[in-house]
Amino acid sequence: NSLADIPYDFSLLLQKYDNNLISLGSNPWHCTCNSEIAHSSLQEKLQDLMFVICAVGSAPDSIVGRKLMDIDSSVLCPRSEVAEEKERVLQAVCGVLALLIVITLTKLLYDYWNYRKRGKLPWIVYRMP
Repeated sequence: NSLADIPYDFSLLLQKYDNNLISLGSNPWHCTCNSEIAHSSLQEKLQDLMFVICAVGSAPDSIVGRKLMDIDSSVLCPRSEVAEEKERVLQAVCGVLALLIVITLTKLLYDYWNYRKRGKLPWIVYRMP
């Protein structure tokens, strides 16, 4: 056979059954970041993974002729600068939110301590109608 790609639905069907082992080696695979053959969950089902070789049409071109199991995931799916920037922004937002949670819990514990020791409620309680 000359399989170059596997449809998503068929890949899910192959992955569904635990005891299935399949042979897909010796085919001219188009290895890209989004191709189903590159997903580790499908690779676990392959009994001949050492014979899965990336053919012409793979991206990047540097992996053509190489075994799929020898290709690092960072080569197959490199991270973009935009993705790196978005991740840094999300990490900063998470840090700020974590800090705000700590501040809120600290204030809550202080108000509880102040009420138990002095019987004094927080100032915002006196401002509420």
